[in-house]
Amino acid sequence: MDYVERAEKVMKELRIPNRRNPSQLEFEITTTKIRGILALVNDIYNDEIVSTNEELSEKSKSKLLSLTVKMLYDAGKDDTGGIKRFIEKTSLLNDIKNIKGSRTEFIKVANYIEALVAYHRYLGGKDK
Repeated sequence: MDYVERAEKVMKELRIPNRRNPSQLEFEITTTKIRGILALVNDIYNDEIVSTNEELSEKSKSKLLSLTVKMLYDAGKDDTGGIKRFIEKTSLLNDIKNIKGSRTEFIKVANYIEALVAYHRYLGGKDK
């Protein structure tokens, strides 16, 4: 399964019935939160896309660690549990661990995150 199919499958599974109208599906995670993750990834991506090294720079590795910490923090302070559910269902923490300094692997994860954002929006994701 490619990253686009994976993103579509995951985002469809993350929708829950709307409290006021159970026949409508919605996301627990807001556009702002999911785009915040993408913004941090894009910051790294912009540095790495011009690189010819197979290994991520130390700066990019440090930013990936910061991204992991930010996702964990946001998940911990979210009362609804939507961010934690998003992180678990998408396997982002595991995907980031599996990068292991590889620029190629990072780019795959960045593409997956971009697809998650696209499907979130396509399937009706918004800020509450």
